[in-house]
Amino acid sequence: MSSTATRSEWQRWMLVLTPIAIVVVGLALAYRPQYLSVDVAQYVDTARNVIEGRGYSTTLIYYEEQMTSGVSPAPQTVWPPVFPLMIALLLAMGVPTLYAPFIVAVLSHAASCVALYVLMRRLRVVPAIAIGATLAWTVAVLPNVLVLRGLSESTYALFTLLTLLVLAPHDRELSRRDCFLAGVFAIATFLVRYAGIAVVGGLGVVMAARWVARPRWSTFWDAVVAMAVPVLIMAATFIRNLMLAGTLSGGPSVEYGSTGMEVARSLIWSTLQTLGFYGSTGGFLVLLLLAVASWFTWEFLAARKGRVHTTELSGANYVPLAVAASSIVFSVALLALLGYQRTPAMINSRYMLPLLPLVIAIVAYVFSGILSARPDEPVRRMRTLSAAGVILVGFLAVQVHAGVYWSDWFRRESQLGAVMAALNQRYEDRSVRDWLLEHSSGDDALLSDGGQLLGLLIDRTTIGLADREWTTRTWTEAEVHSLAQRFKVKFVLFFPESFDPTAESNEHRVFFRELAAGTRPDWLALEVDTPLLKIYQARD
Repeated sequence: MSSTATRSEWQRWMLVLTPIAIVVVGLALAYRPQYLSVDVAQYVDTARNVIEGRGYSTTLIYYEEQMTSGVSPAPQTVWPPVFPLMIALLLAMGVPTLYAPFIVAVLSHAASCVALYVLMRRLRVVPAIAIGATLAWTVAVLPNVLVLRGLSESTYALFTLLTLLVLAPHDRELSRRDCFLAGVFAIATFLVRYAGIAVVGGLGVVMAARWVARPRWSTFWDAVVAMAVPVLIMAATFIRNLMLAGTLSGGPSVEYGSTGMEVARSLIWSTLQTLGFYGSTGGFLVLLLLAVASWFTWEFLAARKGRVHTTELSGANYVPLAVAASSIVFSVALLALLGYQRTPAMINSRYMLPLLPLVIAIVAYVFSGILSARPDEPVRRMRTLSAAGVILVGFLAVQVHAGVYWSDWFRRESQLGAVMAALNQRYEDRSVRDWLLEHSSGDDALLSDGGQLLGLLIDRTTIGLADREWTTRTWTEAEVHSLAQRFKVKFVLFFPESFDPTAESNEHRVFFRELAAGTRPDWLALEVDTPLLKIYQARD
Protein backbone atom coordinates (compact mmCIF):
# COMPACT_ATOMS: atom_id res chain seq x y z
CA MET A 1 0.00 0.00 0.00
CA SER A 2 1.44 3.38 -1.00
CA SER A 3 1.98 6.18 1.51
CA THR A 4 -0.88 8.14 -0.09
CA ALA A 5 -3.26 5.21 0.28
CA THR A 6 -2.12 4.67 3.86
CA ARG A 7 -2.71 8.34 4.68
CA SER A 8 -6.17 8.20 3.11
CA GLU A 9 -7.03 5.11 5.13
CA TRP A 10 -5.95 6.82 8.36
CA GLN A 11 -8.06 9.85 7.48
CA ARG A 12 -11.07 7.60 6.96
CA TRP A 13 -10.52 5.94 10.30
CA MET A 14 -10.31 9.34 11.95
CA LEU A 15 -13.67 10.25 10.41
CA VAL A 16 -15.09 7.05 11.90
CA LEU A 17 -13.43 7.07 15.32
CA THR A 18 -13.85 10.76 16.14
CA PRO A 19 -17.69 10.67 16.27
CA ILE A 20 -17.52 7.42 18.23
CA ALA A 21 -15.22 9.01 20.81
CA ILE A 22 -17.44 12.09 21.06
CA VAL A 23 -20.54 9.93 21.60
CA VAL A 24 -18.82 7.80 24.27
CA VAL A 25 -17.62 10.88 26.17
CA GLY A 26 -21.04 12.50 25.83
CA LEU A 27 -22.77 9.40 27.17
CA ALA A 28 -20.33 9.19 30.08
CA LEU A 29 -21.03 12.81 31.01
CA ALA A 30 -24.80 12.41 30.63
CA TYR A 31 -25.14 9.15 32.53
CA ARG A 32 -26.98 9.05 35.86
CA PRO A 33 -27.67 5.80 37.79
CA GLN A 34 -31.37 6.64 38.04
CA TYR A 35 -31.63 6.17 34.26
CA LEU A 36 -31.15 2.41 34.62
CA SER A 37 -34.01 0.20 33.46
CA VAL A 38 -35.91 -2.24 35.66
CA ASP A 39 -34.40 -5.14 33.67
CA VAL A 40 -30.93 -4.08 34.81
CA ALA A 41 -31.85 -5.18 38.34
CA GLN A 42 -32.06 -8.79 37.15
CA TYR A 43 -28.75 -8.50 35.27
CA VAL A 44 -26.91 -7.06 38.27
CA ASP A 45 -28.42 -9.40 40.84
CA THR A 46 -27.53 -12.42 38.72
CA ALA A 47 -23.99 -11.08 38.34
CA ARG A 48 -23.68 -10.68 42.12
CA ASN A 49 -24.83 -14.25 42.69
CA VAL A 50 -22.26 -15.54 40.21
CA ILE A 51 -19.48 -13.65 42.00
CA GLU A 52 -20.65 -14.89 45.41
CA GLY A 53 -20.59 -18.51 44.23
CA ARG A 54 -24.36 -19.06 44.21
CA GLY A 55 -24.44 -20.09 40.58
CA TYR A 56 -26.49 -18.63 37.77
CA SER A 57 -29.39 -17.57 39.96
CA THR A 58 -31.37 -14.58 41.18
CA THR A 59 -32.63 -13.27 44.51
CA LEU A 60 -35.06 -10.91 42.76
CA ILE A 61 -38.17 -13.08 42.69
CA TYR A 62 -40.54 -11.39 40.26
CA TYR A 63 -41.70 -13.71 37.48
CA GLU A 64 -43.88 -16.70 38.32
CA GLU A 65 -41.24 -19.01 36.84
CA GLN A 66 -38.89 -17.77 39.58
CA MET A 67 -41.50 -18.37 42.29
CA THR A 68 -42.09 -22.03 41.46
CA SER A 69 -39.07 -23.26 43.47
CA GLY A 70 -40.18 -21.39 46.61
CA VAL A 71 -36.55 -20.68 47.52
CA SER A 72 -34.06 -17.87 47.07
CA PRO A 73 -31.83 -17.63 45.18
CA ALA A 74 -33.96 -19.12 42.41
CA PRO A 75 -32.49 -20.45 39.14
CA GLN A 76 -32.22 -17.66 36.58
CA THR A 77 -33.97 -18.77 33.42
CA VAL A 78 -35.69 -15.57 32.29
CA TRP A 79 -32.46 -13.88 31.19
CA PRO A 80 -29.60 -15.61 29.32
CA PRO A 81 -26.10 -15.38 30.82
CA VAL A 82 -23.72 -13.36 28.62
CA PHE A 83 -24.73 -9.82 29.63
CA PRO A 84 -24.87 -10.62 33.39
CA LEU A 85 -21.48 -12.36 33.12
CA MET A 86 -19.97 -9.29 31.46
CA ILE A 87 -21.33 -7.20 34.34
CA ALA A 88 -19.95 -9.73 36.83
CA LEU A 89 -16.48 -9.29 35.32
CA LEU A 90 -16.61 -5.54 35.98
CA LEU A 91 -18.04 -6.01 39.48
CA ALA A 92 -15.17 -8.39 40.27
CA MET A 93 -12.78 -5.64 39.16
CA GLY A 94 -14.35 -3.24 41.68
CA VAL A 95 -16.61 -1.23 39.36
CA PRO A 96 -19.61 0.19 41.31
CA THR A 97 -22.84 -1.76 40.91
CA LEU A 98 -24.82 1.08 39.34
CA TYR A 99 -22.11 1.84 36.76
CA ALA A 100 -21.15 -1.63 35.51
CA PRO A 101 -24.20 -2.15 33.23
CA PHE A 102 -23.68 1.26 31.62
CA ILE A 103 -19.98 0.59 31.00
CA VAL A 104 -20.72 -2.76 29.33
CA ALA A 105 -23.42 -1.14 27.19
CA VAL A 106 -21.38 1.89 26.10
CA LEU A 107 -18.30 -0.18 25.23
CA SER A 108 -20.49 -2.58 23.27
CA HIS A 109 -22.03 0.29 21.31
CA ALA A 110 -18.61 1.76 20.47
CA ALA A 111 -17.34 -1.67 19.39
CA SER A 112 -20.46 -2.25 17.27
CA CYS A 113 -19.79 1.01 15.40
CA VAL A 114 -16.25 -0.13 14.57
CA ALA A 115 -17.50 -3.60 13.59
CA LEU A 116 -20.09 -2.08 11.25
CA TYR A 117 -17.46 0.03 9.47
CA VAL A 118 -15.04 -2.90 9.10
CA LEU A 119 -17.87 -5.07 7.78
CA MET A 120 -18.78 -2.54 5.10
CA ARG A 121 -15.16 -2.12 4.03
CA ARG A 122 -14.83 -5.89 3.69
CA LEU A 123 -17.96 -5.82 1.55
CA ARG A 124 -16.10 -3.21 -0.56
CA VAL A 125 -18.64 -0.53 0.12
CA VAL A 126 -17.48 2.86 -1.22
CA PRO A 127 -15.57 4.59 1.64
CA ALA A 128 -17.80 7.68 1.70
CA ILE A 129 -20.92 5.51 1.96
CA ALA A 130 -19.32 3.31 4.64
CA ILE A 131 -18.33 6.34 6.74
CA GLY A 132 -21.78 7.92 6.41
CA ALA A 133 -23.54 4.67 7.32
CA THR A 134 -21.32 4.19 10.37
CA LEU A 135 -22.05 7.76 11.44
CA ALA A 136 -25.79 7.06 11.20
CA TRP A 137 -25.52 4.10 13.59
CA THR A 138 -23.10 5.92 15.90
CA VAL A 139 -25.34 8.92 16.55
CA ALA A 140 -28.75 7.23 16.26
CA VAL A 141 -30.68 8.24 19.35
CA LEU A 142 -32.37 4.99 20.35
CA PRO A 143 -29.21 2.85 20.76
CA ASN A 144 -27.65 5.61 22.83
CA VAL A 145 -30.78 5.89 24.97
CA LEU A 146 -30.68 2.16 25.66
CA VAL A 147 -27.00 2.50 26.57
CA LEU A 148 -27.90 5.15 29.16
CA ARG A 149 -30.49 2.73 30.51
CA GLY A 150 -27.87 -0.03 30.86
CA LEU A 151 -29.63 -2.47 28.54
CA SER A 152 -28.19 -5.30 26.45
CA GLU A 153 -29.29 -4.32 22.93
CA SER A 154 -25.92 -2.80 21.99
CA THR A 155 -24.20 -6.04 23.04
CA TYR A 156 -26.71 -8.02 20.98
CA ALA A 157 -26.00 -5.79 17.97
CA LEU A 158 -22.24 -6.18 18.47
CA PHE A 159 -22.31 -9.98 18.38
CA THR A 160 -24.65 -9.95 15.39
CA LEU A 161 -22.24 -7.71 13.47
CA LEU A 162 -19.28 -9.88 14.50
CA THR A 163 -21.17 -12.89 13.10
CA LEU A 164 -21.42 -11.12 9.75
CA LEU A 165 -17.87 -9.80 9.94
CA VAL A 166 -16.19 -13.20 10.18
CA LEU A 167 -18.33 -14.34 7.24
CA ALA A 168 -16.83 -11.58 5.09
CA PRO A 169 -13.13 -12.43 4.82
CA HIS A 170 -11.16 -9.98 2.72
CA ASP A 171 -10.10 -11.27 -0.71
CA ARG A 172 -10.48 -14.97 0.07
CA GLU A 173 -13.08 -17.71 0.36
CA LEU A 174 -14.66 -18.69 3.66
CA SER A 175 -12.49 -20.98 5.74
CA ARG A 176 -13.60 -23.60 8.26
CA ARG A 177 -12.34 -21.29 11.01
CA ASP A 178 -14.56 -18.46 9.73
CA CYS A 179 -17.58 -20.75 9.87
CA PHE A 180 -16.76 -21.86 13.41
CA LEU A 181 -16.34 -18.27 14.63
CA ALA A 182 -19.60 -17.27 12.95
CA GLY A 183 -21.35 -19.99 14.94
CA VAL A 184 -19.71 -18.83 18.17
CA PHE A 185 -20.76 -15.21 17.66
CA ALA A 186 -24.25 -16.25 16.53
CA ILE A 187 -24.84 -18.28 19.68
CA ALA A 188 -23.45 -15.35 21.69
CA THR A 189 -26.36 -13.25 20.40
CA PHE A 190 -28.73 -15.95 21.66
CA LEU A 191 -26.99 -15.92 25.04
CA VAL A 192 -27.39 -12.14 25.25
CA ARG A 193 -31.08 -12.24 24.36
CA TYR A 194 -33.09 -15.31 23.45
CA ALA A 195 -34.26 -13.38 20.37
CA GLY A 196 -30.80 -14.20 19.01
CA ILE A 197 -32.32 -17.48 17.86
CA ALA A 198 -33.22 -15.47 14.74
CA VAL A 199 -29.51 -14.86 14.02
CA VAL A 200 -28.71 -18.52 14.60
CA GLY A 201 -31.59 -19.46 12.31
CA GLY A 202 -30.42 -17.02 9.65
CA LEU A 203 -26.92 -18.48 9.75
CA GLY A 204 -28.27 -22.02 9.55
CA VAL A 205 -30.52 -21.32 6.57
CA VAL A 206 -27.75 -19.58 4.61
CA MET A 207 -25.15 -22.26 5.33
CA ALA A 208 -27.65 -24.95 4.30
CA ALA A 209 -28.53 -23.03 1.12
CA ARG A 210 -24.82 -22.66 0.37
CA TRP A 211 -24.41 -26.44 0.61
CA VAL A 212 -27.48 -27.07 -1.59
CA ALA A 213 -26.15 -24.61 -4.18
CA ARG A 214 -22.72 -26.28 -4.12
CA PRO A 215 -23.30 -29.88 -2.96
CA ARG A 216 -19.84 -31.00 -1.96
CA TRP A 217 -18.20 -32.24 1.22
CA SER A 218 -16.42 -28.94 1.87
CA THR A 219 -19.63 -26.88 2.01
CA PHE A 220 -21.36 -29.64 4.02
CA TRP A 221 -18.67 -29.57 6.71
CA ASP A 222 -18.69 -25.76 6.66
CA ALA A 223 -22.37 -25.91 7.60
CA VAL A 224 -21.76 -28.54 10.28
CA VAL A 225 -18.90 -26.59 11.84
CA ALA A 226 -20.91 -23.36 11.80
CA MET A 227 -24.00 -24.88 13.44
CA ALA A 228 -22.59 -27.51 15.82
CA VAL A 229 -21.86 -25.18 18.73
CA PRO A 230 -25.08 -23.13 18.40
CA VAL A 231 -27.28 -26.24 18.22
CA LEU A 232 -25.63 -27.90 21.23
CA ILE A 233 -25.79 -24.77 23.39
CA MET A 234 -29.37 -23.96 22.42
CA ALA A 235 -30.42 -27.53 23.17
CA ALA A 236 -28.74 -27.40 26.59
CA THR A 237 -30.36 -24.04 27.34
CA PHE A 238 -33.84 -25.18 26.36
CA ILE A 239 -33.51 -28.40 28.37
CA ARG A 240 -32.36 -26.44 31.44
CA ASN A 241 -35.23 -23.98 31.07
CA LEU A 242 -37.76 -26.79 30.67
CA MET A 243 -36.50 -28.62 33.74
CA LEU A 244 -36.30 -25.54 35.98
CA ALA A 245 -39.12 -23.31 34.73
CA GLY A 246 -41.40 -25.64 32.80
CA THR A 247 -41.08 -23.69 29.54
CA LEU A 248 -38.52 -23.73 26.74
CA SER A 249 -38.11 -19.95 26.92
CA GLY A 250 -37.55 -20.03 30.68
CA GLY A 251 -39.73 -16.95 31.04
CA PRO A 252 -43.36 -15.89 31.11
CA SER A 253 -45.62 -17.43 28.49
CA VAL A 254 -48.83 -15.52 29.18
CA GLU A 255 -51.06 -15.46 26.10
CA TYR A 256 -53.66 -12.73 25.75
CA GLY A 257 -53.83 -12.81 21.96
CA SER A 258 -54.32 -9.92 19.54
CA THR A 259 -55.52 -9.25 16.01
CA GLY A 260 -53.46 -9.12 12.85
CA MET A 261 -54.26 -5.42 12.54
CA GLU A 262 -52.87 -4.72 16.01
CA VAL A 263 -49.70 -6.63 15.16
CA ALA A 264 -49.27 -4.74 11.86
CA ARG A 265 -49.83 -1.40 13.60
CA SER A 266 -47.28 -2.26 16.28
CA LEU A 267 -44.73 -3.33 13.67
CA ILE A 268 -45.12 -0.07 11.75
CA TRP A 269 -44.86 2.18 14.78
CA SER A 270 -41.97 0.20 16.25
CA THR A 271 -40.10 0.54 12.95
CA LEU A 272 -40.68 4.29 12.87
CA GLN A 273 -39.56 4.69 16.48
CA THR A 274 -36.48 2.56 15.82
CA LEU A 275 -35.54 5.04 13.09
CA GLY A 276 -36.03 7.85 15.62
CA PHE A 277 -39.45 9.11 14.61
CA TYR A 278 -41.82 10.01 17.44
CA GLY A 279 -44.82 11.97 16.24
CA SER A 280 -48.31 11.99 14.82
CA THR A 281 -47.42 12.27 11.11
CA GLY A 282 -45.92 8.81 10.77
CA GLY A 283 -47.87 8.22 7.57
CA PHE A 284 -45.72 10.79 5.78
CA LEU A 285 -42.56 9.02 6.87
CA VAL A 286 -43.97 5.68 5.71
CA LEU A 287 -44.62 7.14 2.25
CA LEU A 288 -41.09 8.58 2.23
CA LEU A 289 -39.61 5.20 3.13
CA LEU A 290 -41.63 3.51 0.38
CA ALA A 291 -40.43 6.12 -2.12
CA VAL A 292 -36.80 5.57 -1.09
CA ALA A 293 -37.24 1.78 -1.33
CA SER A 294 -38.75 2.12 -4.81
CA TRP A 295 -35.88 4.33 -5.94
CA PHE A 296 -33.37 1.82 -4.52
CA THR A 297 -34.98 -1.03 -6.42
CA TRP A 298 -35.11 0.85 -9.72
CA GLU A 299 -31.54 2.09 -9.55
CA PHE A 300 -30.09 -1.19 -8.33
CA LEU A 301 -31.79 -3.24 -11.05
CA ALA A 302 -30.69 -0.73 -13.68
CA ALA A 303 -27.15 -0.83 -12.34
CA ARG A 304 -26.97 -4.61 -12.43
CA LYS A 305 -28.41 -4.74 -15.95
CA GLY A 306 -25.65 -2.61 -17.41
CA ARG A 307 -22.89 -3.38 -14.96
CA VAL A 308 -19.30 -2.68 -15.92
CA HIS A 309 -17.65 -2.84 -12.52
CA THR A 310 -19.24 -3.47 -9.18
CA THR A 311 -18.90 -5.39 -5.97
CA GLU A 312 -19.89 -8.86 -7.10
CA LEU A 313 -22.17 -10.98 -4.94
CA SER A 314 -19.52 -13.66 -4.72
CA GLY A 315 -18.44 -15.88 -1.85
CA ALA A 316 -16.73 -12.83 -0.37
CA ASN A 317 -19.95 -11.02 0.46
CA TYR A 318 -23.18 -12.81 -0.39
CA VAL A 319 -23.04 -14.95 2.78
CA PRO A 320 -22.98 -12.09 5.33
CA LEU A 321 -25.62 -10.14 3.39
CA ALA A 322 -27.84 -13.21 3.17
CA VAL A 323 -27.41 -13.91 6.89
CA ALA A 324 -28.27 -10.27 7.65
CA ALA A 325 -31.40 -10.40 5.49
CA SER A 326 -32.46 -13.77 6.93
CA SER A 327 -31.93 -12.54 10.48
CA ILE A 328 -34.13 -9.51 9.80
CA VAL A 329 -36.90 -11.68 8.34
CA PHE A 330 -36.76 -14.22 11.18
CA SER A 331 -36.63 -11.49 13.85
CA VAL A 332 -39.66 -9.65 12.48
CA ALA A 333 -41.54 -12.94 12.10
CA LEU A 334 -40.68 -13.91 15.68
CA LEU A 335 -41.83 -10.54 17.05
CA ALA A 336 -45.03 -10.72 15.00
CA LEU A 337 -45.74 -14.22 16.31
CA LEU A 338 -45.14 -13.18 19.93
CA GLY A 339 -47.27 -10.09 19.43
CA TYR A 340 -50.09 -12.14 17.94
CA GLN A 341 -50.03 -14.92 20.54
CA ARG A 342 -49.30 -12.84 23.63
CA THR A 343 -49.65 -9.07 23.40
CA PRO A 344 -48.71 -6.34 20.88
CA ALA A 345 -46.48 -4.89 23.62
CA MET A 346 -43.98 -7.62 22.69
CA ILE A 347 -43.38 -5.64 19.49
CA ASN A 348 -41.48 -2.47 20.36
CA SER A 349 -38.58 -0.35 19.21
CA ARG A 350 -36.23 -1.79 21.83
CA TYR A 351 -36.57 -5.28 20.38
CA MET A 352 -36.40 -3.96 16.81
CA LEU A 353 -33.23 -1.92 17.40
CA PRO A 354 -30.61 -4.68 16.81
CA LEU A 355 -31.94 -4.96 13.26
CA LEU A 356 -31.05 -1.34 12.47
CA PRO A 357 -27.30 -1.86 11.82
CA LEU A 358 -28.16 -4.81 9.57
CA VAL A 359 -30.52 -2.63 7.54
CA ILE A 360 -27.87 0.10 7.41
CA ALA A 361 -25.27 -2.37 6.09
CA ILE A 362 -27.62 -3.67 3.37
CA VAL A 363 -28.66 -0.16 2.30
CA ALA A 364 -25.02 0.96 2.20
CA TYR A 365 -24.14 -2.03 0.02
CA VAL A 366 -26.96 -1.22 -2.40
CA PHE A 367 -25.86 2.41 -2.66
CA SER A 368 -22.28 1.31 -3.24
CA GLY A 369 -23.41 -1.11 -5.95
CA ILE A 370 -25.28 1.66 -7.74
CA LEU A 371 -22.28 3.98 -7.49
CA SER A 372 -19.78 1.47 -8.84
CA ALA A 373 -22.01 -0.01 -11.56
CA ARG A 374 -21.20 2.52 -14.27
CA PRO A 375 -18.12 4.57 -13.41
CA ASP A 376 -18.31 6.20 -16.86
CA GLU A 377 -21.63 7.88 -16.00
CA PRO A 378 -20.79 10.82 -13.68
CA VAL A 379 -24.38 12.06 -13.69
CA ARG A 380 -25.62 8.77 -12.22
CA ARG A 381 -22.85 8.81 -9.62
CA MET A 382 -23.61 12.39 -8.63
CA ARG A 383 -27.32 11.62 -8.40
CA THR A 384 -26.67 8.59 -6.22
CA LEU A 385 -24.25 10.43 -3.93
CA SER A 386 -26.73 13.29 -3.62
CA ALA A 387 -29.52 10.87 -2.73
CA ALA A 388 -27.30 9.20 -0.13
CA GLY A 389 -26.43 12.59 1.33
CA VAL A 390 -30.07 13.66 1.49
CA ILE A 391 -31.06 10.42 3.22
CA LEU A 392 -28.21 10.76 5.74
CA VAL A 393 -29.07 14.39 6.49
CA GLY A 394 -32.75 13.48 6.79
CA PHE A 395 -31.91 10.64 9.16
CA LEU A 396 -29.76 12.94 11.31
CA ALA A 397 -32.57 15.53 11.37
CA VAL A 398 -34.97 12.87 12.62
CA GLN A 399 -32.44 12.03 15.35
CA VAL A 400 -32.57 15.64 16.53
CA HIS A 401 -36.34 15.31 16.88
CA ALA A 402 -35.89 12.00 18.74
CA GLY A 403 -33.27 13.58 20.98
CA VAL A 404 -35.74 16.27 22.06
CA TYR A 405 -38.33 13.60 22.84
CA TRP A 406 -35.95 11.53 24.96
CA SER A 407 -34.40 14.52 26.73
CA ASP A 408 -37.90 15.36 28.00
CA TRP A 409 -38.33 11.73 29.04
CA PHE A 410 -35.06 11.69 30.99
CA ARG A 411 -36.01 14.87 32.85
CA ARG A 412 -38.96 13.11 34.44
CA GLU A 413 -38.45 11.24 37.68
CA SER A 414 -37.62 7.63 36.92
CA GLN A 415 -38.80 4.56 38.81
CA LEU A 416 -35.30 3.96 40.13
CA GLY A 417 -34.96 7.63 41.09
CA ALA A 418 -38.17 7.42 43.14
CA VAL A 419 -36.94 4.32 44.99
CA MET A 420 -33.54 5.94 45.62
CA ALA A 421 -35.19 9.10 46.98
CA ALA A 422 -37.38 7.04 49.32
CA LEU A 423 -34.44 5.04 50.68
CA ASN A 424 -32.34 8.19 51.18
CA GLN A 425 -34.95 9.82 53.44
CA ARG A 426 -33.87 10.48 57.02
CA TYR A 427 -35.51 8.32 59.66
CA GLU A 428 -34.53 8.87 63.27
CA ASP A 429 -30.76 9.41 63.04
CA ARG A 430 -30.03 7.58 59.78
CA SER A 431 -31.34 6.95 56.29
CA VAL A 432 -34.21 4.56 55.69
CA ARG A 433 -31.82 2.39 53.71
CA ASP A 434 -29.45 2.08 56.69
CA TRP A 435 -32.37 1.30 59.00
CA LEU A 436 -33.51 -1.46 56.66
CA LEU A 437 -30.04 -2.97 56.42
CA GLU A 438 -29.64 -2.90 60.23
CA HIS A 439 -32.97 -4.61 60.84
CA SER A 440 -32.62 -7.32 58.19
CA SER A 441 -30.00 -9.88 57.27
CA GLY A 442 -28.99 -11.59 54.08
CA ASP A 443 -31.37 -14.44 54.92
CA ASP A 444 -34.40 -12.14 55.20
CA ALA A 445 -36.68 -11.42 52.28
CA LEU A 446 -38.42 -8.15 51.41
CA LEU A 447 -41.66 -7.76 49.47
CA SER A 448 -42.35 -4.52 47.66
CA ASP A 449 -44.25 -2.81 44.87
CA GLY A 450 -40.79 -1.65 43.70
CA GLY A 451 -39.40 -5.15 44.08
CA GLN A 452 -36.77 -5.46 41.35
CA LEU A 453 -35.42 -1.92 41.73
CA LEU A 454 -35.31 -2.27 45.51
CA GLY A 455 -33.24 -5.43 45.08
CA LEU A 456 -30.85 -3.54 42.82
CA LEU A 457 -30.14 -1.02 45.60
CA ILE A 458 -30.24 -3.38 48.60
CA ASP A 459 -28.56 -6.77 48.44
CA ARG A 460 -31.47 -8.72 49.85
CA THR A 461 -33.93 -11.27 48.51
CA THR A 462 -36.73 -9.11 47.12
CA ILE A 463 -40.17 -10.30 46.05
CA GLY A 464 -42.13 -8.33 43.45
CA LEU A 465 -45.62 -8.75 42.04
CA ALA A 466 -45.33 -9.16 38.28
CA ASP A 467 -46.98 -6.77 35.81
CA ARG A 468 -50.14 -7.89 34.02
CA GLU A 469 -48.00 -8.32 30.91
CA TRP A 470 -46.22 -11.23 32.60
CA THR A 471 -48.94 -12.90 34.69
CA THR A 472 -52.64 -13.72 34.74
CA ARG A 473 -52.65 -13.88 38.53
CA THR A 474 -54.55 -11.34 40.64
CA TRP A 475 -52.47 -10.35 43.65
CA THR A 476 -55.02 -10.46 46.43
CA GLU A 477 -54.13 -10.18 50.12
CA ALA A 478 -54.44 -13.97 50.49
CA GLU A 479 -52.13 -14.58 47.49
CA VAL A 480 -49.52 -12.17 48.83
CA HIS A 481 -49.73 -13.60 52.36
CA SER A 482 -49.10 -17.08 50.98
CA LEU A 483 -46.16 -15.77 48.96
CA ALA A 484 -44.73 -14.00 52.04
CA GLN A 485 -44.94 -17.17 54.11
CA ARG A 486 -43.33 -19.28 51.39
CA PHE A 487 -40.30 -16.99 51.06
CA LYS A 488 -40.16 -16.01 54.77
CA VAL A 489 -40.68 -12.30 54.11
CA LYS A 490 -39.66 -10.07 57.04
CA PHE A 491 -40.67 -6.64 55.72
CA VAL A 492 -43.21 -5.38 53.21
CA LEU A 493 -42.26 -2.04 51.62
CA PHE A 494 -44.82 0.23 50.01
CA PHE A 495 -44.00 3.40 48.02
CA PRO A 496 -47.26 5.42 48.23
CA GLU A 497 -46.11 8.34 46.05
CA SER A 498 -44.98 6.04 43.23
CA PHE A 499 -47.98 3.70 43.25
CA ASP A 500 -51.04 4.79 41.28
CA PRO A 501 -54.02 2.68 42.43
CA THR A 502 -56.14 3.93 39.51
CA ALA A 503 -53.67 2.83 36.82
CA GLU A 504 -54.77 -0.05 34.63
CA SER A 505 -51.35 -1.67 35.12
CA ASN A 506 -52.08 -1.93 38.88
CA GLU A 507 -55.62 -3.25 38.57
CA HIS A 508 -54.49 -6.79 39.42
CA ARG A 509 -52.35 -5.64 42.38
CA VAL A 510 -55.28 -5.65 44.80
CA PHE A 511 -52.98 -6.03 47.82
CA PHE A 512 -51.12 -2.76 47.19
CA ARG A 513 -54.30 -0.97 46.15
CA GLU A 514 -55.74 -1.82 49.57
CA LEU A 515 -52.58 -0.57 51.29
CA ALA A 516 -52.88 2.67 49.31
CA ALA A 517 -56.47 3.00 50.56
CA GLY A 518 -55.30 2.59 54.17
CA THR A 519 -56.44 -1.00 54.64
CA ARG A 520 -53.76 -3.02 56.44
CA PRO A 521 -54.10 -6.78 56.95
CA ASP A 522 -53.66 -8.21 60.45
CA TRP A 523 -50.38 -9.93 59.58
CA LEU A 524 -48.62 -6.60 58.94
CA ALA A 525 -47.39 -4.13 61.58
CA LEU A 526 -46.28 -0.63 60.56
CA GLU A 527 -42.63 -0.07 61.55
CA VAL A 528 -41.49 2.94 59.47
CA ASP A 529 -43.79 5.67 58.19
CA THR A 530 -42.29 8.34 55.91
CA PRO A 531 -43.86 10.41 53.13
CA LEU A 532 -42.23 8.31 50.39
CA LEU A 533 -42.04 4.88 51.99
CA LYS A 534 -43.92 2.74 54.49
CA ILE A 535 -42.28 -0.36 55.95
CA TYR A 536 -44.41 -3.07 57.51
CA GLN A 537 -43.11 -6.03 59.48
CA ALA A 538 -44.65 -9.33 58.46
CA ARG A 539 -45.89 -11.55 61.31
CA ASP A 540 -46.66 -15.26 61.15
